[in-house]
Amino acid sequence: MRALQLPLGVALGGKPRAVAVYGSGGFNPRQSPTEAAAAASQHVARGLRAVKPRVGGSASSFDADAALLRAVRDVLPAGTSLMLDANEKGSASSAHRLCALAGELGALWVEEPLAADDLAGQIGRAHV
Repeated sequence: MRALQLPLGVALGGKPRAVAVYGSGGFNPRQSPTEAAAAASQHVARGLRAVKPRVGGSASSFDADAALLRAVRDVLPAGTSLMLDANEKGSASSAHRLCALAGELGALWVEEPLAADDLAGQIGRAHV
């Protein structure tokens, strides 16, 4: 946060911490769960301890997203983190559902579950 000359996370009460380098290349929301799991395995084989697959993020892609994320999570060894990137494709409702799934899977974060200009969704005033 510029006014306080602090990173936003620290300004909001967080503490600086190390974050693992993660692999995000080789993923796309249209690939099969098997292809996504193979991409994750390649990142792990290169020594990365975290992966961030891309998902469709919309209500219509939820089942495919869930299958892809479960396949990736299933190939990750203990100590390897899962994140996901929805690339601003969701509505408030689909973002809520995707974030709940991410929580079930133990994901560290969900990147861009909503469009940046969806202010109502960002502050929780949209119907979920």
